[in-house]
Amino acid sequence: MKKNHMLGTIHLENLEFGLSPENFDLLRKANIRYIRYPLSFPFVDKNMTQLSDVYLKELEVIRKLKSEGFETLAATNCAASYRFNDGNGKVECVRELPDWVGEFDQDEFYERMNKVLKYMASETKGLIEWWQVANEPDIKIFYGNMTHAQNERYLRACAAGLREGNPDAKVGINLAGDGFYFSTGLNNASAEPYGPKLVKTLYNGDGLFDYLGIDGYFGSWAKGGPEDWIPYIDKVHEISKAPIIIVEWGYSTLQRGEPRTAQDRERYYNSNVCLEKDWDAGDGEKWLGKDHCEELQADYIKQCAMIFAEHPAVIGNFFFRWDDPLTCWQCGAPDCPAEVAWGCIRVDCTPKPGYFALVEAYNNYFNE
Repeated sequence: MKKNHMLGTIHLENLEFGLSPENFDLLRKANIRYIRYPLSFPFVDKNMTQLSDVYLKELEVIRKLKSEGFETLAATNCAASYRFNDGNGKVECVRELPDWVGEFDQDEFYERMNKVLKYMASETKGLIEWWQVANEPDIKIFYGNMTHAQNERYLRACAAGLREGNPDAKVGINLAGDGFYFSTGLNNASAEPYGPKLVKTLYNGDGLFDYLGIDGYFGSWAKGGPEDWIPYIDKVHEISKAPIIIVEWGYSTLQRGEPRTAQDRERYYNSNVCLEKDWDAGDGEKWLGKDHCEELQADYIKQCAMIFAEHPAVIGNFFFRWDDPLTCWQCGAPDCPAEVAWGCIRVDCTPKPGYFALVEAYNNYFNE
């Protein structure tokens, strides 16, 4: 149906398996050619001369993917986000950049980030073409304790640095969808939802961003199902006038985990789904009113892929996610449905029914 479409997936959680010939074979059979992979803040020191081990290891993975014929959509750091802190076992706002970069109310912070992203883009010419700046910056979970103005300045400083470092770079952000198909709540009922405001601010015709990425989880984090992608895509395209990449889409295969202890329930959680470890919690949803399971994921994949193939504004889609992680990044639990079961490959490296649905959909609906 659609040619020259970016078919991708997100994360290679288990790298021993992820970089194996067996997994590359699974990816190729699914017609996948793009992987979204993190590329972290590179420098250890304030003089920006020593590269971090994490950054160097991520580059090794990206080079390996390139050698096997896979392209990378490189995802750069959020400035701060609400997540599980391994250091103290709490969910809290965690700064994701070194303190020496500066405070969010200082000009030098944005000047340094511009310089850092310029370096990253320049050093990876020929290796990385597509870039995602931060992650879902329309919701507080991912812009942390920044103000809206600081968040927007951060995104623009990073995007400008990438373009300066590599004029051929393709740069965008990805939205969670606040104000398009859900609302995080407003302090002032007359105020404009942040998602549309953010898009209008960033995609204002100055050419700084090349595409708009959007994320959506209808039937899990939001009401509805695959059909609800259509008005969402239409609206973001109308406002941004940019090509659309579905950067995250998917369906969790786990309905619930074991109940938390009374002590564990006293912690802060980003959502009731994490707190209760159940999609039946207040802010979770169930597609077709049925419990989440592997068979439903397969049906969901086929329906969504058809919609993306048919929509003229969509130039790519990245299935979330490839393989299941061991624990939920939001709360740290191994059986929390909020994050642990979105993959089409299980923790034991065996394919779920969703994998075979992805193979069928990506080969039948897209012609590269």
